Amino acid sequence: MDTKNLDKSQMLALLNDIEFLTENPVGATVQDKVNYQQALFAHRLDIGKAFNTGDYKDGKPVLNYYRPLDPWTDEGDKQWLGENTAEFAEKRQLVELVKKVSALAHTLPGQLKAVMQHDAVYNMTPEAQLEYCVHQSKGYDAGTLAKCLYTSYFYGPINTFLRKQLPGSVDSKIIDLITYTLGVLEKTIKNDKVVHQIETFRVELKSEWMKNPGKGQVLDFPAFTSTHPSEGGVDTMLKDIAKGTFGEVGEPAVLKFQGRTKVLQPNVKYFPEEVETIIPPGMRAKVAHVDVTTLDIPGKGKTAVKLYTLEIQ
Repeated sequence: MDTKNLDKSQMLALLNDIEFLTENPVGATVQDKVNYQQALFAHRLDIGKAFNTGDYKDGKPVLNYYRPLDPWTDEGDKQWLGENTAEFAEKRQLVELVKKVSALAHTLPGQLKAVMQHDAVYNMTPEAQLEYCVHQSKGYDAGTLAKCLYTSYFYGPINTFLRKQLPGSVDSKIIDLITYTLGVLEKTIKNDKVVHQIETFRVELKSEWMKNPGKGQVLDFPAFTSTHPSEGGVDTMLKDIAKGTFGEVGEPAVLKFQGRTKVLQPNVKYFPEEVETIIPPGMRAKVAHVDVTTLDIPGKGKTAVKLYTLEIQ
């Protein structure tokens, strides 16, 4: 049964009637259980807790419980990737590293919080975001999990590491997860033979690092660069600024990227509704034009900012 397009009420109704997620499921295959578990996480239901079925008895709500698969189990990966394969070993290694970092959040809570942002949209802690990606990538390869991790707020420590700005006090388990994830992403990008012709946009919130480049100057982008495939995506980013998603705003600028490049294309995302074009690290781009545009920046109002048209080299 396909559960991907069910809404929350439909999920609750199914869970009330079907034994797929009880300790002793009747007639459920591994794929059935994984599908239900993924759907639960997609709707951000509290795992392992009681939920209201919507029915009442003697004036009190009827509660039911569900017990999805352990996020760390390998049965789903075994079924789809094949046990004792290189794909399976790579995926399980990445899962084990996520598990260690998730555990670290409980033993040394300040470590992960110092480098990875809490998700205010779904009220998910850093470790819960990582676990969510493990759940959502059941039955997929390590590349799928690595890309999902990047689309969570784990993109922060990954990019900070690539810019060589990660604090030296960060626990080695977090470093191990970052470097292994990057290794998987690098292999995924290398194996993707498609080169895209793009025209994408980005609001650079702290453009001071660019040092007001002039026409013809080449800029280096050592980290992943998240961009929007349309100019309208800039407005979406401005709304996120208003929510405080990106922290402080420095000297903003609009970057318009043009040219041919490979892109990172997550098939499983932490924010499934997010539309973005992710350019791999190591990009170099030449300033083709410098113009001025206006942004309505939360807290600052309408502000004249520079618009850089950048040609990917």
